[in-house]
Amino acid sequence: MKKALLFVLFAMLLTACTGYNDSEYITEGNRGYELSNDRREAMIKDYFWDGDESHTVIDIPEELSDGTPVKKLGGFIGIGVPTNFEIKYDPAVDYVNLSTLNIINEETDSPEPVSAAAADTDITPGKEDAVAVYKDIVFTVNVSKNIAKMGNMSTYNICYQISSRGIRQDDGTVLVYRPTLRFNVAPLNTNFYAEDGVLYNRSTGEAVLRDDY
Repeated sequence: MKKALLFVLFAMLLTACTGYNDSEYITEGNRGYELSNDRREAMIKDYFWDGDESHTVIDIPEELSDGTPVKKLGGFIGIGVPTNFEIKYDPAVDYVNLSTLNIINEETDSPEPVSAAAADTDITPGKEDAVAVYKDIVFTVNVSKNIAKMGNMSTYNICYQISSRGIRQDDGTVLVYRPTLRFNVAPLNTNFYAEDGVLYNRSTGEAVLRDDY
């Protein structure tokens, strides 16, 4: 009985292994990766955006500079800890966390894509008052042929840091981007495809991205 129980526990541990139990985080250029245990594949984890609106096309490379194939777009590390693909501000960008501010905007008729939001009634004493200006922006993700698996793909997870931080402007306002995502997939990718910017699982035909803002 004890042997059977140990076998079951061992089997559970095996199924919990992700291939990234002892992963190593590295960066190349403006991208961050997790390397698998055996260092034979990589997962792209982060894209560091410099805040330039002309730099919104994100190419997922087929491989790292040493030839290691990039096979995952987010996923799991350890024995099953989710690690999402994220678009983040580059550390060199002087951003401010919106949670440290009282957004005190008044109603406005300013046209989109740049507009102020309605007044924030949740004012916290001790926080700095600031006026936020919101701007829509589209990030295009080009998925390479080697991507075989993806993690929890939701707009909220991928764009959380961009949408929850802002950039201070010369006039004192805080510019906050409202990101949306479009996808292209390399024709030779056998696991995913894209139509009209929407990402699909090739085996099921179901959309991969959840728009759960």
